[in-house]
Amino acid sequence: MRRGLAVLAVLALSALPVSAQTADEIIAKYVATMGGIEKLQAVQTLRRAGQIDRRRGFELVMRQENKRPNLVRQEMATQGLTGVNAYDGEHGWKIEPWAGKKDPESLGEEELKAILEDADFDGPLVNYRQKRQ
Repeated sequence: MRRGLAVLAVLALSALPVSAQTADEIIAKYVATMGGIEKLQAVQTLRRAGQIDRRRGFELVMRQENKRPNLVRQEMATQGLTGVNAYDGEHGWKIEPWAGKKDPESLGEEELKAILEDADFDGPLVNYRQKRQ
């Protein structure tokens, strides 16, 4: 009996008209939920922090700070060493003390690509049409 009701419910629900949302509609709802484009763009600095704790005393502390228009600094600290990845709007650089490198050096091609994605303050969806051009 219950199985029959479940099948009947599924059939009834599948008969309802389906309205697909476009990507623009979904993004517009997201932006509205976040307070609107004006409020999003009024934010000039964004700071994030996180920590990973593993067994045997391993701890990794991460911090990221973004500033408009496209500046980013990422810090990773573990075992008394702090590494940095940064992008100043023109150049990407890193410091990797756990690799014995204490002086800044340029980011590699893949590292630069990754940090450019992180430098996008509003993320890939907000104003995505302008970003594709």
